[in-house]
Amino acid sequence: MIEEPFRSRPVFSSARRPFGHTSLIKVLEQVKEKKPKKDCSFLEKRSYTLFNDYVFARTKNRFRPVGVLDWAHYTGAGLREAILSNNLDEYYKTMLEDERSPSNIWEDKQKETELKAYYAERKEYYNKQRGA
Repeated sequence: MIEEPFRSRPVFSSARRPFGHTSLIKVLEQVKEKKPKKDCSFLEKRSYTLFNDYVFARTKNRFRPVGVLDWAHYTGAGLREAILSNNLDEYYKTMLEDERSPSNIWEDKQKETELKAYYAERKEYYNKQRGA
């Protein structure tokens, strides 16, 4: 008996996008309606979306700056206002404290330090992906 192959990630059809990505697209459309000249370009990848030096998760309403390990939850209205006011950094810091954000508390402090250094080094990788 042959077992089915294991897939590490779900396969998404083009008909239905993941929830987190769809939320981001809706927010960017609303921003474009309010400020048509605002640059809302993004880069879509398999597991994340890049927008303004921030990584947005495809399947959840979470985001983080490029090169940072800790994720924060976002709401559509809050993200829209942060983009319109060019205040994403402040919004990220605020949402890190939100109860809907993951705790970002590590039991293994050594592993946390290693991963934070790794993600800081990968910031250049994201810049290459965007063509910067």
